[in-house]
Amino acid sequence: MPKKRATKARLKLAFDVGDPLFPGSEYTIVDSKDRTSGKAAPIASGGAGQVYKAAFKGMDRAIKVLAPEELPPIAEDSEGSRSAWQKFTETFDHEVKILMQITHTNVAKILDYGICKGGVADKHPFYVMEFIPGLRLKQAVEEWVTNSKQLLSLVSDIVDALTFLHERSILHARY
Repeated sequence: MPKKRATKARLKLAFDVGDPLFPGSEYTIVDSKDRTSGKAAPIASGGAGQVYKAAFKGMDRAIKVLAPEELPPIAEDSEGSRSAWQKFTETFDHEVKILMQITHTNVAKILDYGICKGGVADKHPFYVMEFIPGLRLKQAVEEWVTNSKQLLSLVSDIVDALTFLHERSILHARY
């Protein structure tokens, strides 16, 4: 069974290759480096969470699990009104539903979302995106830094996607 492990004062999730996202989930964690056993390497980690490669009915997916340190406590406040957790989950639900409606060539499509129920990621919000193989942005910039046409094309694609999102009042923010 996977366990949570702490590194650099930040709680990280540690899935084993082949584990479900959570017990009963149809999403199976796959190692981003194609290892068949051991701890699954995430595709990416950042301030808002970790992204893992996963399999779902024979198709590759990317799953972002929000970082534990970013989540409000799961509890009712003393007056019985909506807790910070309830407000967070309502906002998360609302924002992901909006993002699921976005279709753009340069934006990964969000396909599913929810709150993990049990396992290493218990009570962590997640969303599932199409998996797009290729280089990470930093790798692409480093690789193409000497090829101005490729780099300009990359920057143009990014600006195009950001313009599309901003025209629809969608801004990037951390939870």
